[in-house]
Amino acid sequence: MIDRRIRILGENTKSDEITRISQVRDHVGYVLLGEPGIGKSTVFEAEAAHDGVGVVPVRAAVHGFAGAEGAPLYLDGLDEYRADGGERDKIYHVAKLLRELKPSRWRLSCRAEDWRKDADVSALQLASGSATLLVAQLLPLLEEEALQVLASLGETDPEAFVAKARQVGAGGLLESPLSIKLLRAVVAGEGQWPTSRYNLFEQATGQYSFEQNALFQRGARASSQEILKAADRLSLLMLATGARGIWRSNAPTPSGADGELVPANSTDLGSDLIDDTLDTPMFTGGEGERFEHMHRTVAEFLASRALADAVCGDRDRAAIPLSRAINLLSGPNGAVLSELRGVHAWLAAHLAVGGHATLAREVVDNDPIGALAYGDASIFDQATREALLQGIDRNDPYFLGAVTLTESTALGGLAQPDMAASFLTVLDTAAETHKLALVLSVLEHGPRLADVSSKLREITLDAERPEWQRTRALDIWLKQSADRAASRLEILDAMSHELPSVIRETIRARLISDQEVSISVAQIKELLRDFAVSECDSRIMRLQPLRKRLITEPTAGLFDEPVRIWLPEENARRQSLEVTRILDAALAAVINADDGTDAERVWRWTLNVRDDSWEQLEEKSAAAINRWIAVSADRQRRLFDAVIDSSNPAERDWVPGWTWAALTGSAPSADLVIGLFERSQDVGAPDGTRLARIAVTLAKGLEVPADYFRAYDRVAASGDHTLIEMLTTNPLDEDRRRQQRSLLKRERRRSDAQQEFVNEVNRNFEGVSSGTAVPILDDLSRIFLQVGRHDSEVDGLVALVSETNPDIAAAALAGFDAILRTEVPVSPRELGAREAKGHRLHEELPILAAVMRRMGKPEE
Repeated sequence: MIDRRIRILGENTKSDEITRISQVRDHVGYVLLGEPGIGKSTVFEAEAAHDGVGVVPVRAAVHGFAGAEGAPLYLDGLDEYRADGGERDKIYHVAKLLRELKPSRWRLSCRAEDWRKDADVSALQLASGSATLLVAQLLPLLEEEALQVLASLGETDPEAFVAKARQVGAGGLLESPLSIKLLRAVVAGEGQWPTSRYNLFEQATGQYSFEQNALFQRGARASSQEILKAADRLSLLMLATGARGIWRSNAPTPSGADGELVPANSTDLGSDLIDDTLDTPMFTGGEGERFEHMHRTVAEFLASRALADAVCGDRDRAAIPLSRAINLLSGPNGAVLSELRGVHAWLAAHLAVGGHATLAREVVDNDPIGALAYGDASIFDQATREALLQGIDRNDPYFLGAVTLTESTALGGLAQPDMAASFLTVLDTAAETHKLALVLSVLEHGPRLADVSSKLREITLDAERPEWQRTRALDIWLKQSADRAASRLEILDAMSHELPSVIRETIRARLISDQEVSISVAQIKELLRDFAVSECDSRIMRLQPLRKRLITEPTAGLFDEPVRIWLPEENARRQSLEVTRILDAALAAVINADDGTDAERVWRWTLNVRDDSWEQLEEKSAAAINRWIAVSADRQRRLFDAVIDSSNPAERDWVPGWTWAALTGSAPSADLVIGLFERSQDVGAPDGTRLARIAVTLAKGLEVPADYFRAYDRVAASGDHTLIEMLTTNPLDEDRRRQQRSLLKRERRRSDAQQEFVNEVNRNFEGVSSGTAVPILDDLSRIFLQVGRHDSEVDGLVALVSETNPDIAAAALAGFDAILRTEVPVSPRELGAREAKGHRLHEELPILAAVMRRMGKPEE
């Protein structure tokens, strides 16, 4: 099963976060959007099997067939559930179901064009509570995914099939599983390659109308044309009534299936013709006599043909007005029902093919978006296509905010040579319109238009254009280039004349992400240097394509010289974080690819990526280093020796250990320390002496006692009493002596100040006790109230006695009371003016102290 790609949709409609469906399995709830036939149900079947449950149609779930409470819940077909009206409230039935069942995980699928973004999200968010609701778009198949689909269908040479499809212009039919299935059926049956969606569906259904089993090909059977007519009418009956299937039996429909099945005998087709029609791949057998359409998109094509036949009429049947056909597909407000937009779109296509261009244009005008997204604009005449493009934003200039169109493979049908002038008119404006975004999507999914190609290149190189326009134009231009590698180099060269900016560097990173493009170390450095000084914005991971390439193609030359030489000064790096992360990932890739023969080179790389050897190595590089040394003890020893040998002899003996810890995230092991001491014994003075001192210094830091004593035994065996004393003693160094002297000096100053304050209080003792020495009482009240000592739990009176003496404490309490009984010599107005200026009265804190003191005496 293919792990399909999805695009995460959010508030930012230009979001380009693409991931795989398996990566969102941990999300509590998500909605999966996709165009018809893109494979939503198949994806759900695989994901549900992974969770050990089945997929439940939304309609069935709402009617009580949703499974056990608390189990994972996969709900398929929100758009089909809305088919019988009441569409605005249907989403709330689903939300209510989720609240009642409380599934451990839930998923919901819906056609992208029928997703009502704001309204549906609001309802589902009520059911999700605080959990984040994820909305994702299922993306078209990549070529390698299309090859897997073809192989699963039994194609013997998928590569040749894809190559032929592209050669005849049918490449756009390889982007959805359904169109691949239909395309293969057509080619196998007729040997011809359809070049449009309309031809694909017409030829595929034509093939399906024939008997496929050789054993029955000579039996009595209705003609292919009769079967197709019957399939058209049965499909219209099912879709127009909202039924899920055809009930072929004369017996009553199964219990609980009322309204979901259309009795076949309610038509005038005849039982034999119905049997022959249901016995084709266009319908799938369900439970007993129940039959459903093979795929809703196929049913829409067939149903619309029946409706077009009714509008056109024939010699046996009068034509019905087009307005009646449109009303059949519309709601009370006159708008086409979202679940029937596919039928409406194909109605326009059938009318156009039948030569009724005026009627087709009327249908297109009624729902231009649906005609483009569900049908096939390639079979319209130029006037109809022009009308479609002009009218698509007539009712809502921001139509992409309500529907998700940009990934629909059907859009390519509008990309016809006669539309080039209209496209150029839209592209000539740099305004961020939804129509411009749609035109870019049309060009992306359609064939190359020579007249428009140069415009796409021009937009790519236009520094005044918004970033999303430039990147979209670039992707389309490259996709349609005959030599993509050469085209990438051409744009890279042209962009060299543009001033550095985050947008330019983002585009350059996209260009060099292709491994077919040769890129030099100098180009990588230039890109990182220019990006580092570019203005900051709110986006991260702008250079992710470059990062991915540096991971898949380790580039050791990037670290042959210190990065500080070619990067701007650190204070000038406005994009420092992302550049650091890219270099971290790139270095990790280089280390992971290293064969381990040159430890000094690895050490040099780690030095060159940092501004200083004391800096911690970044996360991924540090992990890579630890994997590198974990291969063997010899690697670890050689790298440790490289660190020691590069250390400065003028530095203190503990510095190499710190450097090793910054490199690996851990202190040197006992084996490394002892090995270093062994090495010191084989080296003459002065280098041997220095190595021994470093080893002993590191040994003192060994935390495990057994490791320490292993080191001690080896040092003791050397008989070097100086080293033994160094290992077994820990004298105070000058820094700690200086710190102790500073503490003693501060304590003496504090003691002197305290004694001076006591002397001042004694000189004004009478004023303190009578309340007239207000400034001194202010200071005493600060001690009593413990002002500035929030962590102190000492009683105020105890603090007073401790900092002065009992006599002064008693006088202070009397002074506090005296001030409390004295009228404050300022008015409230003056007090407020002082407060506004940041001043206060000296009496305030003594009064507060007196109040607090009295509050502590209940009798007062």
